[in-house]
Amino acid sequence: TMMAFVTTYDPEYERASPGMVLMMDYIQWSFDRGLATVDFLCGGEDFKRRFATQSVTLSSMMGARGLRGHLAALADQASHRSKSWRTWRQPKAEAPDE
Repeated sequence: TMMAFVTTYDPEYERASPGMVLMMDYIQWSFDRGLATVDFLCGGEDFKRRFATQSVTLSSMMGARGLRGHLAALADQASHRSKSWRTWRQPKAEAPDE
């Protein structure tokens, strides 16, 4: 399994698509070496749907003991919900002009 992680994205260079070129190169590199899977890791970015043939749903559980543990768990849940909400609210990148 090749584990692939996109570290940056700049809308100014979207038209040239250097990230897609790099991704296709390392996918090809992986398959040329007999690897059967490229894992795009977690997240719901559009490029993953473009290349994926399957997906795996991830989940997690947390348990807390005592008041401090419960407060820490609530803070963690609030942080995750806030990040999800901010991601959902972000405007989608517009297609480049032809």
